[in-house]
Amino acid sequence: MKKKSLSFLLFTLLSLGTIYAQSSNQTLDTSPYFNTKFLRNYDLVKEILIKQEGFKPIQFPASDDVLLDGLLLTRKNARATIIFCAGFFPGRKEGQAPIFKMLPPEYNILFFDARGHADSQGHFWSTLNNYGKNEYKDVLGAISLIEKIIGGDIILYGVCSGAFHASHALIKKTQKKESPVAGFIFDSGFASSITVSDALTFHIKEKIMPNMLNWYASKKTVKSTYLYKLSSWAMTTLVKTIKNLFLMPGIKRIESETNLLDKMHTIKCPVFFIHCKNDNYSPFDNIFQIASTVQNKIFWWIENSSHALHPIKHKYEYQERLIDFLDSVLN
Repeated sequence: MKKKSLSFLLFTLLSLGTIYAQSSNQTLDTSPYFNTKFLRNYDLVKEILIKQEGFKPIQFPASDDVLLDGLLLTRKNARATIIFCAGFFPGRKEGQAPIFKMLPPEYNILFFDARGHADSQGHFWSTLNNYGKNEYKDVLGAISLIEKIIGGDIILYGVCSGAFHASHALIKKTQKKESPVAGFIFDSGFASSITVSDALTFHIKEKIMPNMLNWYASKKTVKSTYLYKLSSWAMTTLVKTIKNLFLMPGIKRIESETNLLDKMHTIKCPVFFIHCKNDNYSPFDNIFQIASTVQNKIFWWIENSSHALHPIKHKYEYQERLIDFLDSVLN
């Protein structure tokens, strides 16, 4: 067996043993589920969720029959089922594991990969010019699955684009007056695809290029180097050109259909908005604006955090507020 294979096998066995030893009384500080390096090892996280946490692999169709890949955990006498809707990219379902570990063991849990992600069918990169037009159908499929096999109350939890798509799914359900959703958690979402259209160039400058050039200089000093400035300029210029020529025309065509500003008010169930004021991916002002249109809401505007990383950066307060919200809508 090759050395890499032996190393991976050893790492897997050690990780499984560590999680098993820490068991249910581990604190959030010692849990590996709050380690971003661990969470990025998606296959390992999935294996542990199945072998140690009791999740079962499941496949189900979106409302337009795109086949989606998921993990389902069912519990006897559960209060409700929480459907987790992951973010834009990489947007893997395993990235939602920290929230699962925050919750008391009284909820069914459904994780799933949106279309075009991981093992789910569909396309991602090739359909970015109409992003937001069909993705909500994944959430509708998840809701239908839970209605059929479990029933009872449903809580939608969406982060980043998952919150955006879950909003549209909930709006569709509300219009038909058939929603089983008792509450909705909207974490680091966005109001429309246009409002986050500059997020990729920011991500390239702040995350991708520094990581690519870590061989040349440390992360603290790399941004002051000419190599970073030149390569960052070249990459962002290329991305902006592609975006303006190929993506934005299509996104603008569906803007009236996908913008939440004139639709969010139709949601009747309680909505818990979570957003940081310094979010560089989804501007806070846009979220504050759509939140102001929702009648039944609570909100947590965080002064200083990072996009979609609040469960990592503010884990204990996040846990407390999350459980309080669930208790308020399910009691």
